[in-house]
Amino acid sequence: MDSLEKNIMVNQEDKMSCVYDRFDLEQEIMRCWNILEDLKILQENILNGGTVDENANINLGIMSLYEKKFEKLFEIFELLVHFKKIP
Repeated sequence: MDSLEKNIMVNQEDKMSCVYDRFDLEQEIMRCWNILEDLKILQENILNGGTVDENANINLGIMSLYEKKFEKLFEIFELLVHFKKIP
């Protein structure tokens, strides 16, 4: 079962519907904007003399976290398009 199928609910009439709406999409977009704040933290650590290893670990963590955030954002977008909840 792929992620698209996981997020489809079947109601009592055996009709498929989407568990998300455009407000969920907007929330995910706003969560992805947090990357700017997270990069500022990395920048501060670099300027305050953080070690190369420490900065590399922070960077790797940011990359991994935002990869998942953007995957979720796109998943919601795909579902909304699939169920014609957004044009």
